[in-house]
Amino acid sequence: MHQHTTDPIEPINGTLQNFSINLAMSNETVSSNNDLLYDVPPSIIVLLSCCYGIISLIAIVGNFCVLIIVGTSRRMRTVTNYFIANLAVADIIIGMFSIPFQFQAALLQRWVLPPFMCAFCPFVQVLSVNVSIITLTAIALDRYRAVMYPLKARTSKMSAKVAIIAIWVFSATAGVPYAVALRVTMVQDAQLGNDTTKPFCMNVHLSPFMWKVYNHILVTLQYFVPLFLISAVYITIALKLKDNKTPGNTQSDRDANIMKNKKKNYKNISPFLPNIKNADYSNFRNIRQECSDIESDALNSELASKDEANYIQSETSEAEDRD
Repeated sequence: MHQHTTDPIEPINGTLQNFSINLAMSNETVSSNNDLLYDVPPSIIVLLSCCYGIISLIAIVGNFCVLIIVGTSRRMRTVTNYFIANLAVADIIIGMFSIPFQFQAALLQRWVLPPFMCAFCPFVQVLSVNVSIITLTAIALDRYRAVMYPLKARTSKMSAKVAIIAIWVFSATAGVPYAVALRVTMVQDAQLGNDTTKPFCMNVHLSPFMWKVYNHILVTLQYFVPLFLISAVYITIALKLKDNKTPGNTQSDRDANIMKNKKKNYKNISPFLPNIKNADYSNFRNIRQECSDIESDALNSELASKDEANYIQSETSEAEDRD
């Protein structure tokens, strides 16, 4: 257990969690007289070393394969895949610098690496975690724009590259306090006694209050803000997709609306149908009668013409006979 004293120096060893999220470390101090943390059995060290080594190897190899796929296939070079490749780079950095070095510091309860890595490893860890989380947020916002505004132009590849550069710049800036504050300091080793000291990587350049404020701001930017944005975006997308009709049902819906309108029109004109029917039947009878009369007149006229022609022919024949 840590024993708290008035010494303002704060250890960062003894934790496998992200520096920015582990806010408890800002309240811990190293005793100059008694600093017995815990005794880790060698068997546990070997077991955890194997587990963390496998995790680190899988993270590096798997994400490196993602980079190869995106980099070698032109068809895979889309805006979303650019963000995914950026996420893979951040995860590779975590697997290379965060997992191995912070793990050994937690188990050995001392800093055995070169002094410059005391500030470098935590800075890189904050950098990579920020890049991962902000990239996930950028992917969510890009999908939101594509779903909610499908007719607008999609995010261009150049815009995605600019966004990725901005993500790295912001993430690096957010991790600068770790690079500034942390240094290797010799503290008393209570296990050995006799005023024996051991190296610890600690905050030595920022006051405990400023260190605590910084970590609270960082955890807000790394966790709470992205959590709110990503949750709101994907909930909105889900509601939007739920309200939309399936494209394959468009023709069926249109046919159903047409049939509904036909039925509605039939109900509107149905009271007038009997009168229309009677009127049409009466008109038909009148027209038929007129046609019959016209046909009779034409027949009588034809018969009269034939009689007149026969009469003229007979008169002509009689005149010829007299001559």
